[in-house]
Amino acid sequence: MRQLWISVAILAGMVLLLSWNMVHVHQLTEPMREDLSQAVAAAREEDWQKAEALTQKAQEHWQSNVSYLRFVQFHEEIDEVTVLLKEAKGFLWDREVGEYTAMSVRICGKLEAMCGLETISAGNLF
Repeated sequence: MRQLWISVAILAGMVLLLSWNMVHVHQLTEPMREDLSQAVAAAREEDWQKAEALTQKAQEHWQSNVSYLRFVQFHEEIDEVTVLLKEAKGFLWDREVGEYTAMSVRICGKLEAMCGLETISAGNLF
């Protein structure tokens, strides 16, 4: 009976850690998605300074959290988001609204996918 309770405690601990990590990753990525969507709106209005500032803010937020994300996520996805952010800044620098919008949508999609990987499921537990 004791072994059963130990197993239940370990499983409960895993669920708690997974839940905490899911919320934490969502809290890390949500501000970036908001900044990028505001930057896209600014770029469409040709407010380039605001778009650049918001994109820079998103990139700085990403860089400040990338070490934690490398610990809990696949490195390929993290590297891809890093590259996409740099490409987005390049499109913004060239004043290419369409390309910048498409790149921002891809980045937001990747961030949502990263959050999806952290959802509670049997596959994530075992």
